[in-house]
Amino acid sequence: MEKSQNITGLLQDWNAGNQKALEKLFEVIQVRMRKLASSYLRQEQAKSMQSSDLVNEAYFALLNGKIPDWENRAHFFGIVARLMRQILVQHARKRAAQKRVDPEKLTTAEDYQLVAPTQPAEFLLLEDALELLESVDPRQCRIVELRYFGGLSVRETAVALDCSESTVTREWRLARAWLYRELKTRSER
Repeated sequence: MEKSQNITGLLQDWNAGNQKALEKLFEVIQVRMRKLASSYLRQEQAKSMQSSDLVNEAYFALLNGKIPDWENRAHFFGIVARLMRQILVQHARKRAAQKRVDPEKLTTAEDYQLVAPTQPAEFLLLEDALELLESVDPRQCRIVELRYFGGLSVRETAVALDCSESTVTREWRLARAWLYRELKTRSER
């Protein structure tokens, strides 16, 4: 099981340039990241991406990006949540673009699979709504990222955002209601 201080220590060691700490960190958090990825992908009707693919892409994005000064485990999972969200949005946009392929130019069975009916539009609607929420209330958007995409508990989210648990609970409830209303309005257009 993950230990908060163990993860925080590994993050600090990684910040200091210890590559072995990075390897150990991913051994420790791999199960958690796969659970997060599975929960995102479970909502997708067409299984066009595996959870291990999403975890690997997040891992490589972390490796290829500038290493932030990790504050703690919650900060790390917040960044991982944002990365996974960005990867899923890119993937959904790519699938949406592939659906617009001219059927006359398809030549193989694999080509036809590229344009098979999927639901990237629903994920893109959620992304658009989250972008709007971020402009209206950045903290509520961050709470959604940490809770939904990061899988953090109310307590962990409160620590990451330096606010009370009751604030996170209230803002989480408001954000979900706002998103529900926004998504319903967008889907009816």
